[in-house]
Amino acid sequence: MIKLNFSMSPIVIGIILGPMAESNLRRALMMSEGDPSVFLTRPICATFLAIAILTLLLPIFGPGIKAYWKKRKAK
Repeated sequence: MIKLNFSMSPIVIGIILGPMAESNLRRALMMSEGDPSVFLTRPICATFLAIAILTLLLPIFGPGIKAYWKKRKAK
């Protein structure tokens, strides 16, 4: 990770919080009897899910979006 210039803090946070998040996700699904729509019933939860999805998809679609905006500005 040092060779590729990765920051250590997000990795450490992921290692520490990952198992806790997984166990709480499993607990919430058991309480809702396997219904994942429980995560969309509260606005704050839906907001966090939307932010998480955006952060996962932005590196994939980000360069295409930037190129689109540059073309649009040039017109």
